Amino acid sequence: MPYWSVIKYNPKEGCEDEFLKQCHRIKSLDENDMHLSVFLKTTDGQVVQLICKKTLEEILATQDIGLDWLDSVDHLLEKDSQGSRTAAYSGYEVDDLRSARGVKLEFINL
Repeated sequence: MPYWSVIKYNPKEGCEDEFLKQCHRIKSLDENDMHLSVFLKTTDGQVVQLICKKTLEEILATQDIGLDWLDSVDHLLEKDSQGSRTAAYSGYEVDDLRSARGVKLEFINL
């Protein structure tokens, strides 16, 4: 079942281009076949990384590589009030959960 990880970075002012160059480097560090890894730059200068792998275990297997890379770009990133360099969210792909488990989702306007 596909598993997604979404990580948001906030590069320091003036460091955006260098950070984006380093984003390309992290893609080459993962020797395993990445199902999907995309970096998006938002209109307010933040960078969002989308990663999709076949399983949660595959995501976890790359965690050490990602943390080492994050340490190497620490000087390019703003930290939040708690000292975190990222905001991260992870979860299973909803369409697969719905089809695999028979969950019916309905979206309604309130």
